[in-house]
Formats: sequence, structure tokens, C-alpha cells
Amino acid sequence: MKELIYIGEKFTLTIPANTKIVIGNKTTTVYEVENVLSVATEVIVDTATFTEGNYAVVNNTNGTLNISQVEIIDPLASSDALNDALTMIKEIDQVLEDRAKNAVSQITINNKTIINSSLDSLLSLRAMYIKKVNRIRGQSGIFKSVTVFRGK
Repeated sequence: MKELIYIGEKFTLTIPANTKIVIGNKTTTVYEVENVLSVATEVIVDTATFTEGNYAVVNNTNGTLNISQVEIIDPLASSDALNDALTMIKEIDQVLEDRAKNAVSQITINNKTIINSSLDSLLSLRAMYIKKVNRIRGQSGIFKSVTVFRGK
């Protein structure tokens, strides 16, 4: 079973003979299929009605359980989170630029006021958002590293 499923995708799942597969948690079952035949069969899984979240995948083959985890992601929601994180990086960059010019002693970002924050705290906040962007984008993030140049 895949470890990451995007809502709306379709994929083929091979179900061994005498196997029942359930994707869910304590309160919600998002998918269930059973193969009572004595041969493996393939099914096409349509994820259009899946609910976003982390779920267990329980694979029961003749009473032998195999349990794994799957994360179901709404691709539209992740794009909103990406846009928010990119906006925060741009705004933090503007604060850093203003601080470098001694042009500002306080700034408001998303209804939060930052007063005389040290450059180190701003840089660590920026690095945190860069990590968030890279996590959302997966391995193909636009930021590979953060380099900080400090004078003596």
C-alpha cells in the first residue's frame, strides 16, 4: 500500500487471495475491500471520497495481520499552506531588510507584532518556514539550505 495518497487520484491495488484490506482509524473507515477468491485480484481505488488525515492500513490475509500507516492529503489544502508559508518568508525577509537599514523597530505580520526581535530569532523563524515549504513540496523544494553571513 502507498504511504501517501492524494484525494482525487486513482491507483491499482493488488489484493492477495483470501485477504481483507481496511483503511481507517477508530472512528472512520475510508476504504474497505475483500478478496474471498483463491487467487490474487486487482482493484482500482478511487480516492475522490476519502477524508484527509492519517490512517492505519490493516491487511488481514487468512488471519495474519499486517498493519501500516498511510497519510491522505487534500492537494488543494496543501497548496494553501504552501502559499501561506511562502508569504511568511517574504514578510520575514522584508523585516530583515528593514532591520538591516535600522528602518523599523516593530512590525506587524498576520496580526502579530514583533518588537525589536533579534536577527537570530528572525533568521531561525525564516529557517523554520523554509523547512515547512520544503516539507510541503516534498524533496523538490526550492530552498536547499540557508546560509547566514555574520560579521564580527
